[in-house]
Amino acid sequence: MPAWILEVQRYTNLNGIIGFEHVGYMNKIFQTRKEAIEYYDRNNTEMRSINAHDTLCSDWHPTTKLRYVVRPYHYEILTVAAL
Repeated sequence: MPAWILEVQRYTNLNGIIGFEHVGYMNKIFQTRKEAIEYYDRNNTEMRSINAHDTLCSDWHPTTKLRYVVRPYHYEILTVAAL
């Protein structure tokens, strides 16, 4: 059974080019995809569910400009502090 992690990305607008820059991976491993979704939702109650559109990707936060993406864990280095 695969493990799951949360990737952290930052919304950017560089000279009119809008996109998301990789920040890192949260230092927390989840046993199921559902567990990762529930963890994000529980810690970001002011935001819509990370899976509101069946994309496993949150909206970007208007203040921090960060968004989170549920990813399968493939031994990435987990450098971002957990929520």
